[in-house]
This record gives sequence, C-alpha cells and structure tokens, in this order.
Amino acid sequence: VITEKGDNSTSSFLVIQNARPTDTGIYSCSPSLGDTISINVHVLKGKGNQT
Repeated sequence: VITEKGDNSTSSFLVIQNARPTDTGIYSCSPSLGDTISINVHVLKGKGNQT
C-alpha cells in the first residue's frame, strides 16, 4: 500500500506486483473517518509473462 498525504486529503493505492489470476477478488478500503468502499478486481491471464 502506498499512502500519499496532502494538506486536505490522504490517498492510498494498493499495488499488486506480478498479479496473478489468484489475486482476483474484492478489495476494500476502510478509512478511520469515512465510509468503507470496495472494488471487484479481475486479473486475466495474458500472453507470455503478461497478466
């Protein structure tokens, strides 16, 4: 997780290196002062080493 803190907001990013189809699923963010939000991520198998 990469977190960037600004003057008025904070942003977090989840980076999955070498993602595989088994990383497919629902990912959620639960900030201490806000609503939880979720996203459904699909990792598809590509050609060669691409995913």
